[in-house]
Amino acid sequence: AGTATVEVLDVANGNYTVNGTKTFDIKKAKVTVTALPQTVKQDSAILTGTESAVLTGAASGHYLSSVILNSTSTSVKTNAGTITASSAVIKDAAGNDVTRNYDISYNTGVLTVIGKKSHTITFRVINGSWDDGTKNDKTVILTGYEGDGLKLAGNDIPSVGNKPDDNYKAGAWDVIPTSDTEITSDVTYIYNYTKKDIKPVQEEVKEPEQKQYPYSVKDVVENQDGSVTTTTITYYEDGSSTELVEREWLTGKKKGRKNTKVTEKDPEGKITSITMETLSFSKKQTKTETKDIKKADGYTFRSTVKTYKSGKQVSTVSITSADGEKQEYTEKKYPDGTMTKKTKDTTADGKITFTITTVAHDESSSSSGEPLENDKKLVETVTKYKVTGKNTIKLTSLKTDSDKVIIPKTISFDGKKYTVAALGKKMFKKADGIKEIYIYSEGLKKIYAGAFTGVPADVKFYIKANSTNCKKIVHMIKKSGFGKVDYTRI
Repeated sequence: AGTATVEVLDVANGNYTVNGTKTFDIKKAKVTVTALPQTVKQDSAILTGTESAVLTGAASGHYLSSVILNSTSTSVKTNAGTITASSAVIKDAAGNDVTRNYDISYNTGVLTVIGKKSHTITFRVINGSWDDGTKNDKTVILTGYEGDGLKLAGNDIPSVGNKPDDNYKAGAWDVIPTSDTEITSDVTYIYNYTKKDIKPVQEEVKEPEQKQYPYSVKDVVENQDGSVTTTTITYYEDGSSTELVEREWLTGKKKGRKNTKVTEKDPEGKITSITMETLSFSKKQTKTETKDIKKADGYTFRSTVKTYKSGKQVSTVSITSADGEKQEYTEKKYPDGTMTKKTKDTTADGKITFTITTVAHDESSSSSGEPLENDKKLVETVTKYKVTGKNTIKLTSLKTDSDKVIIPKTISFDGKKYTVAALGKKMFKKADGIKEIYIYSEGLKKIYAGAFTGVPADVKFYIKANSTNCKKIVHMIKKSGFGKVDYTRI
């Protein structure tokens, strides 16, 4: 790039005369250097070589010799960090620096930072000592990154069982710690030595001399650990029976805990149903309630409800019907009224549907852009997805009172990530108040006809994708029958 002057002179022995000069202005060629997207672990450095950037628009044989790449902080988890390219050097095939021949523009890349996680495992011994002679709690802290499966090492688990206090003998763990179990939260394992020569006090209710159905036989045992076990068996005239076993802790560290087991048998003595319920308390949780039902026809039910001192409540339920259909859901409720619920329905032939429900604060903004406290309201959004492939799903229905809708790139359920690959027919028919639609799924391959039926014509689309994919998505929106698309690529 620059200027060049050409001078033409007479040619010796020629049959013509030429004289003159001409100056040419050579403009720089436009090229683009784009930083490629990167995913790094928290507090790690990004890749800074030329393999992490792309040069486009250069002449044949010219290549990116060097470039400086900088990023936003990697010390905080994010899905929307940026990588900035600058100071590019371009050379030709002979290795000559030709940077001055180009007008270089730069595009940023997306930085994803995977967050750290850690869990504390506490080991506690009661009525005795660890085998090394100590009594204090032992703790192990496991660290890693989101997506890692954290497990105990064999030498993390303390040796125990050989040093009981007086009048005690070897006991057992409440839950056996192993190096095969994945740790997903803070855990406390308790080893409890057993009291020697426990002689329970029993109360027996004798059967009536003349049986009148239904009649019951009751047995009460006072245990050394402060609990009382009550067993009641009820007999019915047709020969069936129900056994109720209740164990309740009245004193000690487990005070307030209660376990219940109900076993139902038919006239032939075969078990037809087992129901188990547990109520327990801990330092972090106000209480935990679990319920298990198993029936001979294949029906199962399991639920866990954890209520925390903060008021937060987490419920998980799994139901399998006699014909093999299964429903699983997890629900989280918070004191401020917000809630998230994920439901997974599996038919007997293996077809899977997800339903995700959220209740969140919808914050209106003043002209200054600051949320108005009095404008906060709770808005419920219900989305349904159908699994269409090994790792793909179709969004089939969306219902919301909010004026903003986000179509995510992926959703996760049971630790598996699915790409949102399609938008179903009439999926927005229950969301006619929408003003803004955010599409984050570059994996979007199909939008069915009428998908945006009911959406106002002046809705604004915000599409997070590269230029090529953005145009494809806009084309699919138009092809679905929406008409003119007002969009911004973000």
